[in-house]
Amino acid sequence: MDESVFNKIVENLLTESGFIFLPQGFGESLLHPRWSQFINLARSLGIQPITVLTNGMLLSGEKTAAVIENVDIVVITLDGSDAKTYESVRVNSSFERVTENINNFLRSRGNSESPHCVIRIIRMQDTESGIESFRASWEKVIGKGDLIQVSECIDWAGSVEYRGVTKNQRLTKRQPCRMLWKNLTVYHDGQVSPCCYDAEGELIVGDILNQSPREIWNSPVLRNLRNLHLTSQYDKIPICSRCQNWL
Repeated sequence: MDESVFNKIVENLLTESGFIFLPQGFGESLLHPRWSQFINLARSLGIQPITVLTNGMLLSGEKTAAVIENVDIVVITLDGSDAKTYESVRVNSSFERVTENINNFLRSRGNSESPHCVIRIIRMQDTESGIESFRASWEKVIGKGDLIQVSECIDWAGSVEYRGVTKNQRLTKRQPCRMLWKNLTVYHDGQVSPCCYDAEGELIVGDILNQSPREIWNSPVLRNLRNLHLTSQYDKIPICSRCQNWL
């Protein structure tokens, strides 16, 4: 994301309230060369709460300092209770490096309850057998207000193979997806989707460079999508018709 796009997002949020700001998208946000500066800017302008999701590989040095100083919640996904499992799921990652980064982060934060730390594992066929040992191991080192979270596997609206262990939600009566009433995802170029599973930008409803978040939120195109869900016309929205992870 270009700095001008990020600045536009933050500028738009200065007049809004009741939101949670998650500066991340379909990838590892800490890869951005100006990530720390972006987070510092958002906080300096009063944007809060800020939640950061990361795989933890780059959570060290100035980025650890930026998280501790400016972030309210950091969610670190660590898919495995041992190196073999983790590195088979997170290819080209390092279990040793990530666990060291997490432990160093917790030590640097000290006794402070902020930022809260959520250490997450995704329940899937590869990780299911190690979830209890994962929980037992990390509960020994997390602090007050921190959480161990087990999230269910998704297939990104049918774009990848489903590797989860829970039943297909299509076996139950479908309900309107709350994401249409809860979420706006801004892509690197300012395009906006209401769905955080929309990795390919199929459901664009606005452009943050030319519209305010409120204008997009109340736009006819987004109201139409909500109405299609409320009237169970999911098949009229291709990405929704494929999705097994409606919320």
